[in-house]
Amino acid sequence: MDADFLPSQQKSDAFWNALSRAGRRVAILDLPYAPLVAPLNGIHVVNWSTHDSTNDTCRSFPAGVIEDLESRFGRPAPDHCDREVQIIGHKALLDALRARAQNKLDISLHCLSQERWDLFATCFSEAHCVGHQSWHLHDPSHPRHDAALAAEIGDPLKAIYRMFDDALARLLDAAGRDAVAAVLASHGMGPLYRDESIVFDEILQRLHGDSGSQAGGLFRLLKRGWYAVPPPLRAAPLLKRVKAKVLPRLRESMLIPGRATRRFFAIQYSPHAGAIRINIAGRESHGLVRRGDEYRRLCEELRRELLALVNAETGAPVVERVAE
Repeated sequence: MDADFLPSQQKSDAFWNALSRAGRRVAILDLPYAPLVAPLNGIHVVNWSTHDSTNDTCRSFPAGVIEDLESRFGRPAPDHCDREVQIIGHKALLDALRARAQNKLDISLHCLSQERWDLFATCFSEAHCVGHQSWHLHDPSHPRHDAALAAEIGDPLKAIYRMFDDALARLLDAAGRDAVAAVLASHGMGPLYRDESIVFDEILQRLHGDSGSQAGGLFRLLKRGWYAVPPPLRAAPLLKRVKAKVLPRLRESMLIPGRATRRFFAIQYSPHAGAIRINIAGRESHGLVRRGDEYRRLCEELRRELLALVNAETGAPVVERVAE
């Protein structure tokens, strides 16, 4: 998979830039992955409180907008979403998300009130974060569901979504009855049961018949035994909690050590793509694949066989593309 997309790599012309050149007045606040447009017939703020900041700094056009907003409303609460949740706790995360959402609403209402804009756009990122970090508190069937914590702090997803409903109502009221409004939502959230590429690793095992270690073979047998259990039983909250506690320990003690005997294996890389680690001689402590022709032949073989995989139910390809 390619590296993370950066705003600086955006080559297309933003539609608000086209409106600006046409003489329309525009105000753009924190639309994700949008590079700063300067000059602009209006105001543009980037990375004030985004979910994926890509390590960019908060900037604006005109430059004085940031200083003015900070003096009026202060900087938003820190983004704890991907780094410190286990340290600060879920209650502190929810409080921070509420504070960030309120801060964005405050600056949005302030900027909206400055003049009658031809285009005004703002973005709230907190729904993305709360979905990632707090789904298990929202979903009682999730194996990590903590009923006691949920009873203490409530449902974080509902709390943030209701806050957005209220924010939208206030923004629409401020925009006026004659404003044309478009509300865009993200791709949504749902339960995610992801371990370290076990399904993909099973595919790799079957493609080339790597037997691996005895411990690795036992791990796969246990996994197949789990999926032999009727789905209604697997969905039972108790069994899900047991799996969530036991699976990481079994993987650490049985699956990972067995990789030393294999030419390649799956590793966790990204929520969007699987990844294969080649066990290269001279790089890995138990390297099996020589650099050069042997490595290239293996990569080509993997590419060919992965692209040939199809979904047995739909006939659609399983793998979209393979990148080195």
